[in-house]
Amino acid sequence: MAVLLLLLSLATAAPPPAVAARTITMSGASPAQAVVADLAPADIRGAYMGAFGSAPAIGFALAPLIGLQMRNSFGDEATWAMFAAIGVVAAAFGGLALAGLDRTARRERSAVLEA
Repeated sequence: MAVLLLLLSLATAAPPPAVAARTITMSGASPAQAVVADLAPADIRGAYMGAFGSAPAIGFALAPLIGLQMRNSFGDEATWAMFAAIGVVAAAFGGLALAGLDRTARRERSAVLEA
């Protein structure tokens, strides 16, 4: 799928950094789900996985609204800067989640790894 996306981007006018970012996020779905499963308490793991699964849909719904409003009000550069800042914040939260996973793994054995 990532190769198809890359070939499609070469045939169109999609910005290469956007294609690279999407390719990376597509390849990271399974490890991210494993992190959520490991961090969630066993009795409410389903609620955590449901919230994690619905997050992309919420992003797909809100990004055009926020992005177009930002572009109309402040221009293209500000829009890209805003989304870059959101990406940095998301990466920071991901790093915090991985740090929490590391602390959790030291305390107890992972249910995913035992299965």
